[in-house]
Amino acid sequence: MKTKRIAIWVALLVFMGCIVPSVAMAQAKQPTAQSLINTVAQRLEKGAKITFSGELFDASGARVETKKGVLYTFGKKFRLRYNPIDANYNGREFSFYNAEDRTYTIMHPSMEDLAALNPFVFLSSSASVYTIKEIGGTKNSRIIAFTPRKKMDNITALEVSFLRKTNAPSQIVGIFADGMRLVMNVTSIEGETPSSQMFIQQQSSYPGSELVDLR
Repeated sequence: MKTKRIAIWVALLVFMGCIVPSVAMAQAKQPTAQSLINTVAQRLEKGAKITFSGELFDASGARVETKKGVLYTFGKKFRLRYNPIDANYNGREFSFYNAEDRTYTIMHPSMEDLAALNPFVFLSSSASVYTIKEIGGTKNSRIIAFTPRKKMDNITALEVSFLRKTNAPSQIVGIFADGMRLVMNVTSIEGETPSSQMFIQQQSSYPGSELVDLR
């Protein structure tokens, strides 16, 4: 289901995008995952531009998708673009245009959807929604797992690898209930305040598109 795949991509993108900005201020010591999250939660509202690459694998381990794209965040809002998807959350509604089948879908996300789709909600609720625990690593990296406290429809666990020398996240792996696995890497991240127009998405911007209204 295309909507579910988008949620999988966004969940990992916003999680990685939220952690990366804290790296520069934490190179002298080894902060806990929760301390990183608490710090960035206050900074995320200022906005960021994140370019990324990632690979999605099915339950058998076969690669399903390889994507490159860009994610803009600002407060409770985000805009995600990768071929063929242009997705947007304006703080109230989640919408996306799929260029492959020329459909424009709009919906009201549930609380679980918001925890996955919205970086501000994820950071604000992470301690109550996830059990955060360091599960091991190597000489050069440490791995921290985020496991849902209650069963979720999609997310089983998130595992983040940090370089011990710099505290930089080197990889994030999302593990999902249907066996799918998403491996994410950030190409670059910049502090940026997007214009308000960035988070306005309307069907009229995609002439000839079919409306799928799930509200």
